[in-house]
Amino acid sequence: MFSEKVEIKNYQGEVDTTRLIPLMGSSFNDIEELKEVVHLLERWQYKSALDELDHRIHHNIQLIDSLLLKGEVLALFDDNQAAIEVFETILRKDSQNIYALVMILIQLIIVQGNKKEMEQYFNTLKTVSPKIHHKLKEVLVFIENNKTNFDVQKVTEPLDLICVFGYFLNNDGSMPIQLEKRLLKVCELVKIYPKAKVLLSGGAVQNKYGEAVEMKKYLVAAGISEEKLVALEKAKDTVGNILEFIEYIRNRKFNNICVVTSIEHLPRAWMSLYTGLKRWNYDSNLFGTAPEEMIVPEILEKEFLLNYQTILRVAGLFEKKDIECQL
Repeated sequence: MFSEKVEIKNYQGEVDTTRLIPLMGSSFNDIEELKEVVHLLERWQYKSALDELDHRIHHNIQLIDSLLLKGEVLALFDDNQAAIEVFETILRKDSQNIYALVMILIQLIIVQGNKKEMEQYFNTLKTVSPKIHHKLKEVLVFIENNKTNFDVQKVTEPLDLICVFGYFLNNDGSMPIQLEKRLLKVCELVKIYPKAKVLLSGGAVQNKYGEAVEMKKYLVAAGISEEKLVALEKAKDTVGNILEFIEYIRNRKFNNICVVTSIEHLPRAWMSLYTGLKRWNYDSNLFGTAPEEMIVPEILEKEFLLNYQTILRVAGLFEKKDIECQL
């Protein structure tokens, strides 16, 4: 089914959004006609950015790029129906636009669209770019094979790095139970593997309180040495978590890494970091674990849908500039 209509609003919070990652629309930085739109997106003024894009589309200003950027914004907000319509418009004008082909396929997969239609788009992509077609298929098979894989929590080697995914803090800065459970799991792991470094990822997204900063305070109060803890404060979503982890990891050597998150999020978190490490040709054993908790079917169903966008973004099959780099 198509997703429900998403209401996209301007951000009204206190966060300095330019310090958080990933930045939306960065593929279009060098296009003069879209610089104002990109600036709005950097400040999370999403509704205003979409209004500006509609103005450019209506007046045929940098039309294809304006449509591509609009589709990217809609896709990032999971407004899949609207995104599909935008990418269909592009393909009617340019049937071999690689970026639009990849993006429409992602949206159709998420909403379980018409299989015959998807096959046609896949065939066109294969003709236009066999390399991108192969990589997209490869990542999709990887997701299908692992999206219900909860066995990654089995740690079989001594850990030297633990990567903890953040979670929205309450408006008063207090710790929600989902995040506290993750940190209690970290405490267990540190007792078993006292030499392990702990990366804490998460910025101040929903309010003024930074997830990584508050997680570090919690763990220090729980008796973990501050020297073991590294607060990474720029992520606003799972993709941002991965980018922060990779930035720290890639110039250091870790043999055994473990992701820590909630049980429903575990397959997506593990697949995302696995994909990121593979993209950077980083050789390490990657494990994953979560607190002992019951799986909530509604949350798991949402995670299944988020798998595609998240992992394909990490794989470099979402942003225009990343796809272009692989051609």
